[in-house]
Amino acid sequence: MKGKGYDLTSHNDIERAAALLNHEVPARRQHFRSTSPERGLVAVAETLTTSPLDDEADKFGLLSRLRRHKLFFCGIFLLTLGVMGAIYFVAPRTYQGQASIILAAAEPVLRDMDPVVEQRHGDPADLQSQALVLHSLNLLQGIGVQPEIATLIKRECQTRKGEPLGRFREIITPSDCDRYETDKVAAAEYLQSHLSVSEDGRSRVINVAYTSPIPESASIIPNSVVKAYLAARLEDQLNSRLVAVSWLRSEIARVSGDLTETEARIVAFQRQHDLMRGETSSLDAEQLTLADRELAGARAAQSEAAAQLAQVTGGAAENAPVTLQNRAINDIKQDLSRVASQAAALESIHGNAYPQLVALRQQEAALNVRLNREMARVAASLRQAHAATTAKVATLERQFGEAKRRVTAATNAQTEIASLQRHADVQHELYVDLRKKVDALEIERRVLTGNTRVVSDAQYPNAPASPRKLSFALGGLMLAVASAAGATLMLDRGDRTVRTKRSLERVAGVPVLGHIPALRPSKLASCRKVMTPCALQEAARQLFANCVLMYGENRPRSILVTSAVPKDGKTFVTLALAQFVARSGRQVLVVEGDLRRPDFERALSIKATKGLSDYLRGEAKLEEVLLPEGIPELDIIVAGTPTYDSTELISNGRVADLLSSAHDRYDLILMDGPPTEVLADSYLLAKKIDGVLFCVRWGISDMRTVSQAVHELTTHGASVLGLAIDRVVARQLPLYEKYEGYGLQYPSQLG
Repeated sequence: MKGKGYDLTSHNDIERAAALLNHEVPARRQHFRSTSPERGLVAVAETLTTSPLDDEADKFGLLSRLRRHKLFFCGIFLLTLGVMGAIYFVAPRTYQGQASIILAAAEPVLRDMDPVVEQRHGDPADLQSQALVLHSLNLLQGIGVQPEIATLIKRECQTRKGEPLGRFREIITPSDCDRYETDKVAAAEYLQSHLSVSEDGRSRVINVAYTSPIPESASIIPNSVVKAYLAARLEDQLNSRLVAVSWLRSEIARVSGDLTETEARIVAFQRQHDLMRGETSSLDAEQLTLADRELAGARAAQSEAAAQLAQVTGGAAENAPVTLQNRAINDIKQDLSRVASQAAALESIHGNAYPQLVALRQQEAALNVRLNREMARVAASLRQAHAATTAKVATLERQFGEAKRRVTAATNAQTEIASLQRHADVQHELYVDLRKKVDALEIERRVLTGNTRVVSDAQYPNAPASPRKLSFALGGLMLAVASAAGATLMLDRGDRTVRTKRSLERVAGVPVLGHIPALRPSKLASCRKVMTPCALQEAARQLFANCVLMYGENRPRSILVTSAVPKDGKTFVTLALAQFVARSGRQVLVVEGDLRRPDFERALSIKATKGLSDYLRGEAKLEEVLLPEGIPELDIIVAGTPTYDSTELISNGRVADLLSSAHDRYDLILMDGPPTEVLADSYLLAKKIDGVLFCVRWGISDMRTVSQAVHELTTHGASVLGLAIDRVVARQLPLYEKYEGYGLQYPSQLG
């Protein structure tokens, strides 16, 4: 290669190219090798319930996921279109006729018509009820007995029986078309099943549509239904007015009797209570007011007398306001004060035995006796005053209660009279209103014409209403797109084949070492020259760097190339890798390890007399089974004659001798082993080989099978270096993952 590229025929350049990946691949390989077998089993279990592409789904849109399976999408799309086309051609043709009526407000004969009755016209609930009447069996039974309608129903039944779907229904449930001419209930049920009624609340219009395979029925039957409805509605309105008039007359008689009885009660009540409107009530109210004032004054006097009595009879009677206001008590207190001061002066001068002091003491005692008698007299006077006020309060309370009872009785009587008068007024107004309504209904009944009008009659249909070409075509196209997209997305969702590097690594637990592109034979011819850039050489270069050069001094000297099932590309990968390594200047030995189904001789167009099976039996030496492939530094050992005792031959120890002898002569030994799901030979060979390169086929190999096979190899002690994805379609890979590697696309010039 030129420019900044590397010449991978040189050992130094190979080492330099491998160094570029040393910071990524060893760490990733160490991550996968640290994964325990238990985690591998968990990953296998997850693949049974989770789509392998779930971790990549957020990177791609709907169109990209559909493009992955565009052939499948186109097939489902065309198949759905074909089915819809066939349905269109075999679908029966039906005709539809529609008649419309409007529920208009009745023209008022009287100007004072009840606004509640006017508001009912056009009410959505009223429209729905009328639509139910139009679709009821009672109305349709009256139409079904008409000879013309019965004949049309019979013709429809016979026509439907002649249709493809009708013939199928006839096989399941046979029907008798002649019964519609005699059985009015059956005819009504038939009409009801093909009649549709819809209402428009804003315009107050009701549409009556009928679907039939006969154009005549589509125009005649809706018009007949509308005519029968109009006649029945007019008759119902007349009957309703007659019933209303009869009821109103009975109410007038009842209200008249109640009014007469109420007026008689008013007169009798007034005579019984001898009441003059307003006068007795006013007099009693004035008396009640005067009695209330007197009672309030008496209660105040009683309270004052009780307070004075409490002061006098209490412990501080001498200092009470009543005693302080008494002149006799004040005089006695002054005398006591004078005598006490004189006695105190004499006692301080002459002592207690002074005769004049003794006389003063006797005078003081006499004054105290007089003071007590005067205090008792004041208390007795206060008790008499309190008793008098208490008696007066009791008398006034009795008078006030009597006045209050008289006022209450007068008020209740006036209230009762007012209530009776109001009841009489209401009955009188009701009587007058009922008389007016009776007169209005009598006039309406005589001039009634109905409030339902025909908007349009059903016309003879010139074209079938179903199926319609444009709507059927658009519906079929949308259904085809939806079916194809849904089926494709389900297929993509359930795709468990190898598609993406990330999902494969996650499930298998080992890294992906390279992508081998799917090439045509014409492109393979251009890859035979080492210096000619091509996708296959770049893939082989990347695979060799990842599985050998990344290990440095501990690189594997022998590699077993195997797969889970046949035709996964292991033989192609083995030979392509061997040729690339040999052209880079290394000594390479390729051994065909599939002893039951050998394929090297056919693939390389060579003929060998002895092979690996002869060597393992001891019938040939190593030099006798070595074959030059035509490329310098590359030798091949074919399997030889197919044998069924391959497992016994591989386990006899001669394989170890072969590898030991080959290690001294070759830089790399590549062995093409049998599939792991077919034979156990690969498990035996893996124990004797430095590393295993596992091949999977892009878009074919099942993720669960690959995961189980890798886990089994690891369990048997094999060192799985990684995975090689074979036959990758470069133009489809971007639909599954964001991949920008060097192994799938290669520019014409390298700069």
